Amino acid sequence: MYWTILYIVVYLVFNRLLTDASKVRLVDGKSFHENGVDIYEGRLQVFFYNEWGNVCDDEFTQRSAKVVCGMLGFYGNAIAIANTYKNGNKRIVLDNVKCNGREKDIMNCQHQGWGTHDCSHEEDIGVRCEQTWRLSKSTEGFVEIHIIDSYIPVCNTNYSGKKICQSLGLVESNKIVGVVPATSKTRRFVDISCTGEEQILSQCTRTIIKYGVCENGLSAFKCLTQKLTNGTTSYNGRLEIYHEGRKGSVCDDGFGDNEASVVCRYLGLSWNGRFSYEFKDWTEGSNYLLDDIDCTGREANILSCKHTSWNSHNCDQKHREDVGIQCLPDEITLTLEGGNNENEGIAQILLGKQRTNICSLGFEREDAFVFCRELNNDCRNVIVVSGTQYSSSTEYIYQEAFHCNGSEAKIINCPRYSIKCPSDSKVAVVCDPTLPSVTLEVPSPLIVNEPVNLTCTATGGSPSPNIWWNCCNNNNRTYVIQSENQIKSVLEIIPSRRCNAATCTCFVHHTETTFPEIQKAEQLVIYYPVRDDLNVTAPILTEHQSSILTCEVSDGNPLPDIWWTCSGIPYDNVTSVVTHNSSSSTLYLTPTVDYHNKTCTCIGRQFNTTFEDISEPTVLHVLCEFLQCVGYL
Repeated sequence: MYWTILYIVVYLVFNRLLTDASKVRLVDGKSFHENGVDIYEGRLQVFFYNEWGNVCDDEFTQRSAKVVCGMLGFYGNAIAIANTYKNGNKRIVLDNVKCNGREKDIMNCQHQGWGTHDCSHEEDIGVRCEQTWRLSKSTEGFVEIHIIDSYIPVCNTNYSGKKICQSLGLVESNKIVGVVPATSKTRRFVDISCTGEEQILSQCTRTIIKYGVCENGLSAFKCLTQKLTNGTTSYNGRLEIYHEGRKGSVCDDGFGDNEASVVCRYLGLSWNGRFSYEFKDWTEGSNYLLDDIDCTGREANILSCKHTSWNSHNCDQKHREDVGIQCLPDEITLTLEGGNNENEGIAQILLGKQRTNICSLGFEREDAFVFCRELNNDCRNVIVVSGTQYSSSTEYIYQEAFHCNGSEAKIINCPRYSIKCPSDSKVAVVCDPTLPSVTLEVPSPLIVNEPVNLTCTATGGSPSPNIWWNCCNNNNRTYVIQSENQIKSVLEIIPSRRCNAATCTCFVHHTETTFPEIQKAEQLVIYYPVRDDLNVTAPILTEHQSSILTCEVSDGNPLPDIWWTCSGIPYDNVTSVVTHNSSSSTLYLTPTVDYHNKTCTCIGRQFNTTFEDISEPTVLHVLCEFLQCVGYL
């Protein structure tokens, strides 16, 4: 019985060692791609019995490294690295590992047993794994992975074309040529699942499909060996080429427009190209890879042209001879941006979907005529203005200047030359300038000390005019409201007494034109309350004799209406008169002794205002005609 139980225990332990799958990983290392090969290396760690541990380098060879790399999904070269990834922080769990290279799991190789060793961390082993990838047709086609002795197509993956091209040592490209279904009873495929966080394609999870179906088909990518870099747009810049995983510049010896056109077509622009001398002083270039390139202009790729052998040149090492290229369309689209109408704005060329501003350097009226006529055949007059007057959605500048004589039908037909134009040097054009209509809005009347806005509106017209004011107090604040086809200048004022009857003038003018200045003016009407007292004239009255009391004021706007009222006594008549600068009222009465010490009041009121009434009471004094009324005095 004892031996039976012991046999079962030993069998179960060894069976687990032989059948349980372990995991491996490489830590504290690096992953990168070089010449179409993914490289992944680091300190080897094995996971078994719920524990990660290091491996000792005793007897660890390339065959053991091959097993490790196979477990990680790498089927290329495998290299054991000693003395590089030592001093790990995990305990050593395997020693004297000896594999024949065909094992599927490192635990199936010979070793001392889990946790048994005579090593220090100075002997921690590292492993380098390599995996070769390619496109089926050199720089384009289906992605293929090299496994053992053949290349196997890779099913469509979410790994970007940009990273695929980079991993092959080519210029990044996201261009997918197409996706085709893939089914085969005789051919294997590799299915890949990526998270997008992988540094190299080989870190994606891979599954070999034997004679099955790629559910998402096969993706065909196109990678480039050339690109334009450091340009102001994607259509110009220094030429950079890639060869055998290295990138470098091209020397300008023998380089001209034919060669530039070949590059532009290769980049998929299908346009003519121009060799740009302005890029020669750009020093961002790397080593020169090609020199003395000679093309007929009909080649599909500049590498098909005559040239010196790779890395052979006699050019300035400070990269003052780097080739720069401006790709030019056979036909271009012109547009204006930022104007108040379709006839004005920043002059732009559309390169594909990219807006590029035309440079103001050297742009003359003749160039503007051709530009405007191409936009509108009926254009009869033009103005070239500063681009700072308009807003632009792009800072890109077209790095060529035009030299038109004014008779060309299209601006692309004008002579051109390369320039280096700052991004703030954009030009604006007004095609068929016109005068705007101007209106002035001035509320009337204004109330003293109550803030109010005066508005001057210019509608239509090209280019957009400048607007300014001359009003009683030139320290008043102004601001502009601009909308499509209309500009409003708003003047904020606080009316004062001294500004009543002053004239406020709005001036509208196109500074870049010979158009006459437009002026609109309004006289201010400002209401203010009476500040002075009423001036009352009231003599001593005599009984039974006709008498006159007067009241007058020459202050306030509007001048107040004035009248008299008497308390408890009759009067003959009241007359009121308002002139342009004063207001008065006259009281006519024939007093008796009963009028003595009675009160008559002069009242002033500024109608149609909220100002308070003004008043001036007067006590009457009456002299008696006979002695018996002396007591009244």
